[in-house]
Amino acid sequence: DVVLVSHNHYDHLDLATLRQLKETHDPLVVTPLGNDAIIAAAVPGMRLSAHDWGDRVDVSDGTAIHIEPAHHWSARGARDRRMALWAGFVIETAGGKTYFAGDTGFHDGINYRLMAE
Repeated sequence: DVVLVSHNHYDHLDLATLRQLKETHDPLVVTPLGNDAIIAAAVPGMRLSAHDWGDRVDVSDGTAIHIEPAHHWSARGARDRRMALWAGFVIETAGGKTYFAGDTGFHDGINYRLMAE
């Protein structure tokens, strides 16, 4: 099992939920850089895979996760703004591709144009 964590806002990175998932399923958490430190400190032993925008993670035979830029930001408190990356994901399988935006704004539409490519 794989869990995708797009960024560290509380509505996308709930540590209590990750603790429960670790206990019952022991999933691999794929997340942008910096979020792994937050998760590791709160959920010891969680399997983590942290990546930069543009990275590809092969999670099983025929399934890959692409970490893509999003028009957003990160912070869990007043003093850690933009200390961890935020991202969307493209899940690539033999059956096709699925785009999970995470949280993103339209901005100038660049993220959506890049996804189409």
